[in-house]
Amino acid sequence: MDIFYDIIKSIHQFGLLSNNYGSLAAGILVIVFTGAILFFIKDIIKKPPTLTNVFYLSLKTEKSSYNPYIGLTSFYTLNIIDYGNNSITGYIEKTHDIENDGKRRVYTGKNRNQGTIHGSIQRVYFGKNKLTILIEINGHLRASTIVITMPKISKKSMMGSFYTTAADSSGIAIIQDTRFI
Repeated sequence: MDIFYDIIKSIHQFGLLSNNYGSLAAGILVIVFTGAILFFIKDIIKKPPTLTNVFYLSLKTEKSSYNPYIGLTSFYTLNIIDYGNNSITGYIEKTHDIENDGKRRVYTGKNRNQGTIHGSIQRVYFGKNKLTILIEINGHLRASTIVITMPKISKKSMMGSFYTTAADSSGIAIIQDTRFI
């Protein structure tokens, strides 16, 4: 108990010296006010949208170590759960491809590649929130991974980039809440 009394006595002596109580009160008010502003920005104004939904993904390959993949657009259905703690998870299925010559390949039933989704939302106070997704696909010949980076988060439509270990391919990724034609 003596230690608390000594601390309070020291604070009181500091406050008596040249009106330091005013400086102490002003410092505490600045800390509280700054915390309230940051909370307001983070959780009210800049809160990222809840991503729990069915989304549709398009991956257009621009670069690849396997030339037939260049120009290929692959389409997927994503079922995403947003846990609200800046992380998402879910499942993915490949639905169809459109080759660079316009030929469409549709995958149904057991011919659909399936996988799992893990992702994180990077919350930025004075900029755009970012979404990064890691997809593990169980392909017919071998497993592969896809990393998607979305520089801006939206519930309707997002555009970013992707990289996949399938033929070391990369290109443009689009995620939206409506099916692609």
